Amino acid sequence: MANERLRVALLEHGATVAALAEAVGVDAKTVERWITQGRVPYRKHRFAVAKLLGLQEADLWPGALTSQQTAAVSESEIVTVYPHRWAVPKDTWGRLFSAAEREIGVLVYSGIFIAQDTGIMRLFAKKARAGVRVRILLGDPSCTEVARRGRWS
Repeated sequence: MANERLRVALLEHGATVAALAEAVGVDAKTVERWITQGRVPYRKHRFAVAKLLGLQEADLWPGALTSQQTAAVSESEIVTVYPHRWAVPKDTWGRLFSAAEREIGVLVYSGIFIAQDTGIMRLFAKKARAGVRVRILLGDPSCTEVARRGRWS
């Protein structure tokens, strides 16, 4: 089975099969087999390819890692889980939005917490002036799900 993840990653990075092969020290036909036949490279080559493409091994070859390795990778991606939006410390929102370079997207039912936080509003305006795309999507108040959510709050 073809490795579409690797094919797409190469396309997204504007890399060629030949360039990738040279960078990791294998023949171009070997890279072609990784893509077209779904062959799994040796671990050192998987690591080198993932590093060059700015991805994790598990992103390109999910079946190549043991369950323990996969668990370790997934644990390294999740830093903190908050059960509710209100449980997120205020400075966390600021750090998150401040780090945005290309886009800020917020999907909320009502977003009152954003409208009431002048610091976040100023930050959004500053980011927008700097060329960051800022989108805030609000729930339709006439929508059944939004109305039901409002009754639970």
